[in-house]
Amino acid sequence: MPKVVHISKSLVTGGAALAAYRLFAGQKKLGQFDYRFFTQQNEKRDAEEGIVSAGNGYLWDKLGLARLALEKFQFLLYERDSGIRFQYSMGTTGLDPSRYSVLEEADLYHLHWICQGFLSLRGLKSLFRRRKPIVWTLHDMWPFTGGCHYAADCIRLGEGCGKCPLLRIAGENDISRWQCREKESIYQNQKMVFVAPSTWMAQKAGSSYLGRKIPCVVIPNALNTDVFTRFPMSEARKKMGLPEKGFCLLFGAANVTEERKGFSKLLQAIEYLKKDFPGLSGKIFLAVFGKSREQYTLPFPVHSFQYISDTDKLVALYNAANVFLLPSLEDNLPNTVMEALSCGTPVVAFRSGGVTEMVDHLDTGYLVQNGDVREFAQGIAAVLNEKNYEVMRERCRKKVIENYSERIVVKKYDDLYRQLVEK
Repeated sequence: MPKVVHISKSLVTGGAALAAYRLFAGQKKLGQFDYRFFTQQNEKRDAEEGIVSAGNGYLWDKLGLARLALEKFQFLLYERDSGIRFQYSMGTTGLDPSRYSVLEEADLYHLHWICQGFLSLRGLKSLFRRRKPIVWTLHDMWPFTGGCHYAADCIRLGEGCGKCPLLRIAGENDISRWQCREKESIYQNQKMVFVAPSTWMAQKAGSSYLGRKIPCVVIPNALNTDVFTRFPMSEARKKMGLPEKGFCLLFGAANVTEERKGFSKLLQAIEYLKKDFPGLSGKIFLAVFGKSREQYTLPFPVHSFQYISDTDKLVALYNAANVFLLPSLEDNLPNTVMEALSCGTPVVAFRSGGVTEMVDHLDTGYLVQNGDVREFAQGIAAVLNEKNYEVMRERCRKKVIENYSERIVVKKYDDLYRQLVEK
């Protein structure tokens, strides 16, 4: 039986890690290959079949942080300002993949998110030198950019980068151009396929200097719909300590204050919601989950949950909400949207990235012109006042079952693996 090895920096930290692990878990139940998951360190701390850690323990953890710190220290010479420090990865530090037998024994590599001290460009070159088939899921744009994780509307993407707007020292042959050329050299003559979770990401890859030279197929992320499922709202609110009555607006992200996630836009939209829809004002409260160091003032009561690692609590939170809010200005195929819909919670979001493929306007939620905060408030009100709200909830769950369930996604990946291995 051919061996497939998933390669991801983390099992649980960040949306890409969660998507990668969920696919792996679904494949072990439903797939037709021998699957392994190679990661920097097993944060789950339990001995799960198929998971292979590059190392474990306190010292190993500190070594990983040191590699990340070294790369970011090197980037200090180039960064435009500290606000973009984690928006760009140089790929200069990482593990030596030649040390690990699980990689040597694989018949196919499935890459996910590998940056920030896990695999360097040098490590990537060592891995690719083995000439094994490669599938690389595009959880962000880094695999086909000169270093940024999201390129927005940068016109340099199709030109092999250079003159990078994120760099203080930017020129025709800056470090973004160098990294782009280095990746081009690594990818040359490889049996490699990009997988885009959304059509939007596939289009971005196809319009890039690196991506247009590599085949790309669209396969969405997978979700266990038996775990993320519906149950009574009253029960969910009791479990999470939320008010029994009133409309619950839910917002969540790994990092609440990351600019791309649009939380500042949401704050503006909520002000308009209070101003334009006074009849709803006394009935609304917010629930927010995700890492945040900033304090914010809102015109409605706020219940903050910080980062939630307990899946049962996360499912309860989605079921406690009347609507999930996604003000992201640029996103791929957000796990939060998929999770909310699977729990029957409608979504209000900007028309950005792959979100337009997930939310059907006025059917499973409300799509808003990108950046229009006043219309975002209108979208929230429209969902809360929806006469056929229960029908909308049923459509939300149906959307996920028919498009993102493990059974569907695992089969698509297995078919792709088979094509590459048999070639």
